[in-house]
Amino acid sequence: MEYNTKLLFNKGISTLLIISMVFTFSTCVQATSADVYKDVKSGDWYYDDIVWATENHMTSGYDDGTFVPDAKITEAEFLKMLVSVYKGNITQKNDPHWYDAYYRFAEDHKWNVYGLLSYASNFARDNTIAPVPDKPLIRLKAAMILLNATGKEADAPDELIWALYNSKLSDGKTSRTVYGFQPNDLLTRAEAVSFIRNFKAKNSMNDLLPVTQSLEANRVLSMTRVVKTLIEMAEEHGYQFQQNSKLNRYVKEEGNILKGFRIFSKEDPSIDLQFSVSAEHHQRTIINSNLNNESSPLMREFLSRILNNQGYKLSILEAFDMMPKATPRSIDMNIPYNYSFVKFSTSSFNLSLDESDKTPYGYEGN
Repeated sequence: MEYNTKLLFNKGISTLLIISMVFTFSTCVQATSADVYKDVKSGDWYYDDIVWATENHMTSGYDDGTFVPDAKITEAEFLKMLVSVYKGNITQKNDPHWYDAYYRFAEDHKWNVYGLLSYASNFARDNTIAPVPDKPLIRLKAAMILLNATGKEADAPDELIWALYNSKLSDGKTSRTVYGFQPNDLLTRAEAVSFIRNFKAKNSMNDLLPVTQSLEANRVLSMTRVVKTLIEMAEEHGYQFQQNSKLNRYVKEEGNILKGFRIFSKEDPSIDLQFSVSAEHHQRTIINSNLNNESSPLMREFLSRILNNQGYKLSILEAFDMMPKATPRSIDMNIPYNYSFVKFSTSSFNLSLDESDKTPYGYEGN
């Protein structure tokens, strides 16, 4: 089989090689393009990419003369690779961790990097705690970082994937579709190198940009519409609107794009509405809310506004009105989507909409 090394994510990595190693750069061999890694041969699909990465000091092999192309890569490792290509080594001698400077860079640029949830939270930073677990990076998380580097973020996985396709940054892994992108597959070192090399070639700005634009999903419950509605409500009622972190949104391990919000009153602590929006890559959006008697009117108002002009609005509001007398239950809704439902108890209301009848913005077919 012949592989296209110009694609953002390459095909062909099918064997999972589980390696427990920390990607420490001080122990790596500073190889040159003339070096031949024990496990990288000229006929391998990733050979040219690894030579390019080595020549550009983006990464290198290990002390034993291997590159380990099939090893899984973490978010911190991927972040360092990307930033290093454009900015070189930005570490500072007083940094407790090798990745600190790269997470600071991501924070300053408002990138949706999962490690920032702990590294740059609303609480005091503790430099003794690693910002992100040493877990492999999924393809969708890597894609969000690259989209962020062009100054954009996405409301939903399908919008993110099609943004990459339309920018010619990827043709998918198995096909040029949302599922063909294989968003939950783990990213290998070889794929990451090819990913960044292609991005560098396609990035016309030749720089890493801060996030200034959101790509709104073609959904009733798009994250952008939710935020706009909540901010308007908070201003009208004189309440506070708060995001649950400095991130605008982030990619979860299962490939969902998630964001949490809160409306509350400083004068009346009993008024506190907290909920999250989770956009899944099969075009399902879920709102999970936690509320009390005082904040219930806010949630009902939100539902009424966000579902405006939708034929199923009344049936969802009727289900919401059952909450005060509810035992936990789930109701399939009579709405024009598959597998849509509400779940509720006396203190929570969860709405799930499968909007697979809508196509993502920018969809150009298979």
